[in-house]
Amino acid sequence: ARVVNAITGFKGMSIGLIGPRPAPFETCAINEVNLIEKFRIKIIPYSLLKVKADMENVRESDIKEITGEIEKFYDCGLVDSKTINKFAKLEYVLRKYAAEENLSGFGIQCWTAIQEEIGLSPCITMGRLTDSGIMCACEVDIYGAITMVIQHLLTTGQDVPHFVDWTIQNQENENVFLAWHCGNAPISLRCSTCRPRIDTHSVLGWQIGYDKSYGTAEFQLKEGTLTINRLGEVDGKFRMLSTTGEAIPDSRVLRGSWKWVKVKDLKKLYRVVIEEGFVHHASIIFG
Repeated sequence: ARVVNAITGFKGMSIGLIGPRPAPFETCAINEVNLIEKFRIKIIPYSLLKVKADMENVRESDIKEITGEIEKFYDCGLVDSKTINKFAKLEYVLRKYAAEENLSGFGIQCWTAIQEEIGLSPCITMGRLTDSGIMCACEVDIYGAITMVIQHLLTTGQDVPHFVDWTIQNQENENVFLAWHCGNAPISLRCSTCRPRIDTHSVLGWQIGYDKSYGTAEFQLKEGTLTINRLGEVDGKFRMLSTTGEAIPDSRVLRGSWKWVKVKDLKKLYRVVIEEGFVHHASIIFG
């Protein structure tokens, strides 16, 4: 039943594309025609100019519930109400797009234009949307978003994934890597003692301006067994990397949303990533 559900949801899905991919991220380039011909997957593009204009038309009454949830579930000590309203307006607009086009998820240009032109980092919004069943991948990684959707479908919508970079090896344990990104994790995946904090972007803040870069939801993820996946395309053929790992406890305090993950043989895993045409992004899901 799970496989049938996943195939039904996978074929013919639509993914929203918010802005172009960052120029250096050639690993996030896609073959859109191939997606259409093989799987009937449609990419629905939205410019950041449209997103900004639509946000400006959102009424305060439209976002009251969203702002209330953000203030309730996150430590908002570093951000003012005006910035929280921006997060809420972006979420409202993206939810509207998802409803109008029946989108399964988004690939989002999360830097640097959105900070420069709209004045926020969209990470908290992406985590909240993922938690609600609308998968969100960073840096316009469409194949990453599709990977997330597949994982979500295979749990019949009961569990949500987290989109990560997986290229940082632990200096003390050769089979442990850091599952990390700037602050986009769904809050449902937080560790039991964690209070997610909204902060300014750890990388972009000093470059663009701290006041323009708030929006990362920062916390450590919970422990448990993980499935790790990545959809890739080489020479027009799609394939899925799939492995397992264990999210292990750690007492350190790091920026972003993160977890150390132990696998059986990290060197072998990295060899597969490099030699078989996969990339630095993956999606992890508990179970």
